[in-house]
Amino acid sequence: MARRKKVCKLCGQPEEENKRIVVKIPVGLVCSICLGKGCLALADEYDQSEAIPFGISEGEVIRALDRYVVGQTEAKEVLASEAVMHLSRIMSGDSNIAKNNVLMLGPTGCGKTLLAKTLAQLLGLPYTIADMSAFSQSGYIGDSVASILYRLADSAAWDLERAEMGIIILDEIDKIAARKSKSELDIKGSGVQYELLKMLDGTVIDCDGGHWNEPLTIDTSNILFICCGAFTGLADIIEKRVKPKRIGFGAEVRPKSSDNSDLLSRVIPEDLVKYGFIDEFAGRLQLPVALKALDREQYRAALMQPDNSIIKQYQSYYETKGIKLHFEKGAIEAIVDKALSLKTGARSLEQIMSKAMIKVNVNVGKHKRVEKCTVTREVILESKEPKIIEDKTKKKKKHYVEAHG
Repeated sequence: MARRKKVCKLCGQPEEENKRIVVKIPVGLVCSICLGKGCLALADEYDQSEAIPFGISEGEVIRALDRYVVGQTEAKEVLASEAVMHLSRIMSGDSNIAKNNVLMLGPTGCGKTLLAKTLAQLLGLPYTIADMSAFSQSGYIGDSVASILYRLADSAAWDLERAEMGIIILDEIDKIAARKSKSELDIKGSGVQYELLKMLDGTVIDCDGGHWNEPLTIDTSNILFICCGAFTGLADIIEKRVKPKRIGFGAEVRPKSSDNSDLLSRVIPEDLVKYGFIDEFAGRLQLPVALKALDREQYRAALMQPDNSIIKQYQSYYETKGIKLHFEKGAIEAIVDKALSLKTGARSLEQIMSKAMIKVNVNVGKHKRVEKCTVTREVILESKEPKIIEDKTKKKKKHYVEAHG
């Protein structure tokens, strides 16, 4: 029985040997000629209006990331370069195009996971985020490595061809560093590392199903892996290698710095091995990039500039009620001050805002015809009431709450 030819969804032409190659991408079957012309529309049908089209440049990827993530220029450049190569490898089917596993190192809340997740969403590819702190060696309590592939397949609606061109984000990767003790079996450290090796290598992996109750065979050769971790203590290991200590009267006394990005940017596999990774695993993290802790200006920018910033989210919410939500400069600075004192990075902004906005929401709800609500410094620091301006000409909307038994 003759094999049915693949047909391009855009031009309707069948696949022709050595002329027109039809490949499967997130929106369906598309031929190489249409791809070459940049014809990857179909955004309305697949709700991919925010997705970066194939054939995009590194600069355009960086500009897209800039809309959602503040700073971290070097990390954006690395991710953009790997993203474009990833798409090229998928489109051309050329296995000679390099595939590097990215390792992002930096303090908590600096944007590592957000960058990786945003990139995956912008590319419109299937992706999954695995919190490695919850993983253990197969046969023991905890998530197994195989579950990562099942989640990726699930994100691709079990279209395995799509899943095989997706992105896997291994978050908190530093949590699987091997324990120092040799007296007990390390099921959460080196045991997990050994099981990840085959996946990172890029090969066909057979999963027996486990609690998913369904066997799975998937080729990881074209899957992009992005690993993220804070790596607390790694900077000290690197410093001992690059800046050997001198003993005696001539020894230089170096102050301890809170920003270790310069040291982390000089990481080599040897440092990762000393940190607790097996040689084979450390060698497969070919592309490390260090992220910097946010400074005051970047905290302020993260609060206001990104398309999905926390302030814009609340302003959009109040717009649905016909209310203008305004933040005074003093309120912004108070939020930044509190975030800096917490030392947990950008995620502290959401925590501070969420707590402050409870008071604001309750107070707005007590008024009948609110036109404008202003959040002041006192609202953030002392839980005072916000400034409310009412529109006397505005009729109060009736809100009904229906109870369901």
